Amino acid sequence: MILPKKLKKDAILEAICEVRFETDELDELVVGRLSEHAPWENFARDRLPFSDFPHQVRRAGTNLRYQPLVELRDRASRRLIKIGSNVISAHVVAPYCGWTAYRLHLHEVLDVLFKKFKVRVQRIGLRYINAITPHDHHIRDIGGLTLQITIDDERLQMPFTLAYVKEEGDINSIVKIASPRLVAGASVPPKFAALIDVDVSTPDGLRIRDEKEAKAWLDRAHTKEKEEFFRLWPEEAVRNAMQE
Repeated sequence: MILPKKLKKDAILEAICEVRFETDELDELVVGRLSEHAPWENFARDRLPFSDFPHQVRRAGTNLRYQPLVELRDRASRRLIKIGSNVISAHVVAPYCGWTAYRLHLHEVLDVLFKKFKVRVQRIGLRYINAITPHDHHIRDIGGLTLQITIDDERLQMPFTLAYVKEEGDINSIVKIASPRLVAGASVPPKFAALIDVDVSTPDGLRIRDEKEAKAWLDRAHTKEKEEFFRLWPEEAVRNAMQE
């Protein structure tokens, strides 16, 4: 399997890193102190829909507990931060800035979180949503991936979606693949061969004690994400699409 350092044209629609955590601080204090981080003070600010839910309702629901309440958007880039009482996430939308720059964004978020609060990390997730196109990535359609899905000994050719889970050490992976006809959204390109969504995360019960451990895990997670993404590509397509 070839793991290119960079493609001539990225397939990434959005990169997302989410940290879920617990702390003994008041919910309003968590959101306020994270939002006031100096480098983000000029970001555009918006309240998100879950901020209108009563505090008791958000705390009672497992899924609601980790929903962001405010969004900070950098006017000068494609970067945004979402913050809730028990979650913070860092997003970059296309065009992707590259792992070197994105990694610095993620380190900044981790440094702020661990500096301002004594937190107990519940989950870290790193997710890349990709749309591969015939022109840029040399894969004609979803059948050009390395998948071999058969029904009654006949290879599946019709539009389909597929999701699978892998659990290896301290990284869990969820990979989702979909044909264009089964994908809706304004951010997808007009003509693409397949959507590939790779979400790698910490397993339940993994203890992350500080920002140093979190940063080390992210480096391993990024490598794992690339492996899961490019193992779906024929090697010839990777060679044609990679930057020299």
